[in-house]
Order: sequence, then C-alpha cells, then structure tokens
Amino acid sequence: MFADDTTLLASSTWSINSTLWIHTVRCGAKLNRSKSKVLTLNSDQTILEHPRLNFVPSGEPIKYLGIYFGHRLDHTYQLNLISDKFYQSSLTWGCRARTIKGRRLLVKTMILSQLWHFTMVIPVPRETIRQWQSMVNKFIMDRRTRAQDRYIALTNAALIHKPMVGLKVPHIESFILRQRVRRLHQLLTNAHTTDQQWTILPHLQFQDSLTVYCRYSHWDFLWYRPHQQNSLVHWSKLSPLWLDIWQRWTTLPYPKITPGQPPVELYLRMPLWLNSHPLFMVPLSNDTLCLGNALRKSPAVVSSFGSARSPLP
Repeated sequence: MFADDTTLLASSTWSINSTLWIHTVRCGAKLNRSKSKVLTLNSDQTILEHPRLNFVPSGEPIKYLGIYFGHRLDHTYQLNLISDKFYQSSLTWGCRARTIKGRRLLVKTMILSQLWHFTMVIPVPRETIRQWQSMVNKFIMDRRTRAQDRYIALTNAALIHKPMVGLKVPHIESFILRQRVRRLHQLLTNAHTTDQQWTILPHLQFQDSLTVYCRYSHWDFLWYRPHQQNSLVHWSKLSPLWLDIWQRWTTLPYPKITPGQPPVELYLRMPLWLNSHPLFMVPLSNDTLCLGNALRKSPAVVSSFGSARSPLP
C-alpha cells in the first residue's frame, strides 16, 4: 500500500465489491473506480465483464514493484526488457573502472544487482543465462561493453569463477540456483503456518500436476525429476516459476540432498511410482525409467527386475 495507490487481492467479483466497500468504510476515502483496474492473475480463467469495474485486457502488462504482471502475458516480454537493461548497464558503466577488481565490483553492485530482483520471480532460459554470463566475462576480463564484442580469454576458464584461487568473476547460474533453492526452502518451512498464505497456491499446483502420484501431507515431488516427456504429470497445472524451481532442484546431486547413507526408514517413506532415486529406477534395454513409466512401457521387464532387486542396505 502506498500513499496514493492501493493493491487489493480478491478471488471473485463479489469479493472485489465487498473488499472495496470495507476499504471505503475503514479508511474513510471513496475509491475512484474510473482510475482503478482489475487484473486477472489466473491465465486459465477468462476475463470477466462488470459494469462498474475496469478489467485489464488480456496481454496488457501491469507494473507492480518493478515486476510486470498480466493475464496471459508473453513470458518473453519482461525477459527482453531485463536483457536490454542489462546490456545498457554495461555501456553506462564501461568507462568507470580500469582494473579487473574495479570492474568486478561494478558488476556486482551496479549491474547484476538489477537482475537479482527479477530473477527471484521470473524463470530465465539457460541460453539467456549463458549470454549474460558471456557479457559479464567480457566486461570484467577485457573491458568489453557490447554483446557482439569478442575477446581472447587469457585465463583458464576453470579459474575465472573460483572464489579462493581464481578471479572471482560472478557466476550467474549458481546465484539463480541459490535463489531457487532458497525459495523452495521457504515453501517447505512455511507450508503449515497460517500467516504465510502464499504457500497455498504452489502446494495446490504440485498436487494438481501429480494427481495420484503424490501424497497430500508429503512433498513427494522432491524425489521426482520433471521430464517434459512424462505423460503422467500434468505440466500445465504448474506455473513457469515453480516448474523452473523444480527443474533446478533436481540438478543437485543426491549426496548434497541426502548427505551420507539414508536410513532404511527414509527409503520406506519415499514415494514409489515416479521416484528418480537410483534405488527405484528400472533399467531397460536402452534407457532407465522410473517405476511408473517402466510399468507402462514394459510390465514384464519390471516384474523380473523386482524379483532380482537386492534388498535395502
């Protein structure tokens, strides 16, 4: 809520009218409906019509706290704006620092700090991250300020991003991965608190996408790998952000997720059908599938696999 701008959330037109009435009574100020706009956040829902409410048309962006929202807004719209701002920052600050240390400080404080605000809530394709990283490397290592500029790397690529013995060039992919894991940790730790209502929607999205392959009281998706070819999962039920969080979570190796040898009790509580843990994967002639997909593809092979499988450690 700002001095002359208020954001209200409601689930229906009836709730909007009730919320506006309560807001008018409590604050003593009459809302200017002609200047107010109603944004439909659910892209699967059609935009309603109301004689006294101004609904934002589909595809029109609305800026809130620097982030663009919109009904069925093209995901590349905001990504292109971020990229243009990122490359423009290199031109703006290119003349300031003359040393590697100075350019590295500029990148951290003045250039990449703008990206982190957006990447927190916007999924970024890996190709875009690769292009951003190339620009950062060129700017710090050789003072290049344009994306089309070329340079010859005089340092081993393995030493560029090393924090202890390298040049400490920021690694964008690692930072975004930390953002995704941190957001996932917030979801898991705040899922059962009443004052954190934002956790309800992602929980329902994972439940709707996995249907019978997950338990309501468990976060079974943590053991699944989101392969887009898996027809057992309803991918359209997941928002692009949480799908990206899920995909990046599964890039972590199992020794980092479960350090040491998991106890037998953990194996017994694990989900079964879509589990991507090596213990539950079924080797076929030319591939390795989870149990649910392997049963659909070759039930006979799965039967023989189960009888020959070694017991739990």
